[in-house]
Amino acid sequence: MSLSLRHPAVGHAMILAGFIVSAGVVRTAYVEPRAREVKALHATEERLHAELSDLEEGIREMEGWRTAHPGQDLGSFHARKALPAGSLFLAYSVGAQESTLFLVPSGSGAVSAYRLKVGAKKL
Repeated sequence: MSLSLRHPAVGHAMILAGFIVSAGVVRTAYVEPRAREVKALHATEERLHAELSDLEEGIREMEGWRTAHPGQDLGSFHARKALPAGSLFLAYSVGAQESTLFLVPSGSGAVSAYRLKVGAKKL
């Protein structure tokens, strides 16, 4: 028994093969890139949740300090008065993408903060 190209079974087999190939192309072209994108977005979400937790902890610490030192703000903290006259205290906060440099002069000068586009990875 020989099958010709006009036999219905051959046509059905070709349609099935076309369907399988097109499903593979769709998976390669659309599904897998979206899956990688979703994975990257989940990693970014976890990183942002960690940064948010750090910020919330810092806010709680600042509120605790404010409660323990009523009537004083961070700029008039007693450690500032311990600096020698004319000196400048530098402090920094390093984040994942950027850092902040704080300049605290002795006495009653204004505290300055500068954002630096250098994160922990580059340092």
